[in-house]
Parts: sequence; structure tokens; C-alpha cells
Amino acid sequence: MHRIALSFALLFAAFAAAAPADARERTLRVDRNELINTGGWTLATTTAPGAAPVAAEVPFRLTFELDSVAVEDGCPTLRGDYAVTGKRMTFTVEAAVGQACAGDAAQAGAAFLATLNHRFEAELVEPYPYRLRLTGEDGTVLEFQAQPMRF
Repeated sequence: MHRIALSFALLFAAFAAAAPADARERTLRVDRNELINTGGWTLATTTAPGAAPVAAEVPFRLTFELDSVAVEDGCPTLRGDYAVTGKRMTFTVEAAVGQACAGDAAQAGAAFLATLNHRFEAELVEPYPYRLRLTGEDGTVLEFQAQPMRF
């Protein structure tokens, strides 16, 4: 009996090792505490059908509070609200009043703002570090990676 259990364990380990990393991902329901208790969420990848990719040199970072979100983009900080209902997440974000920005950073910020101000299916993806994956109704996928807390 012990041999059968050991054989099964070895077989399972072989299949797990052969599976691609994405197959071992585990998705979790988005929880406000998980969003808040990080050092922010940095945009890691974006996929938008028919749209130009977001400029890689612009480090978009979301920082959540209880009912609000700040988006740092190397220009004026964008601020607004977010709501989580089940697996749905909605953003209403705008540029902070009185802050101006120009050039490529302004264009990238405007494009990101237009992409973010929608409703998404949201999920947290494990293993560590957590990732926040937002999938829009139009097929846009934004994936953010959790950053360590700043002390």
C-alpha cells in the first residue's frame, strides 16, 4: 500500500513539474484588504485588441485605499474611486485638478486613463507575488504585480 501511495505521489509530482507555470496559477476573488495591504500594484502587462500598447517606460502604479485609488504615472497623479462587486471591478479616475503634464507621459497617461475607466472582471492570481488581472468586456487585459509595502 505504501508503494502505491509513493508511486502516485511521484506520478503527481512529475505531472506538476511538466505542467506550464500558467497551469499552476490559482485565481482568487478580489478582496479590498488584499488590494490595500501592498506597496501598490505596478502594471506588468497589457493586452488591448486593436490598440497600441501602453508605453513600457511609463511605470503605472495603482495604490488602493478603502474606496479610492491613486494612479501614479510619472505625471500628475490620477485619482478616483473604485468599486468591487463580486468578481467585477469598476474605476472612475481623473487627473488631479491643477496638475499639468505634457509630451509622451501626458499621452500615455491619457491612454491609460481611457483604458482604466471601465468595468472589468477582476481576479487575484497566485503564486506570490500576487498579480491583479483585470479583463475588460472588450478583451482588454491589464495585469498588475503587487509591490512590497513601503516603510
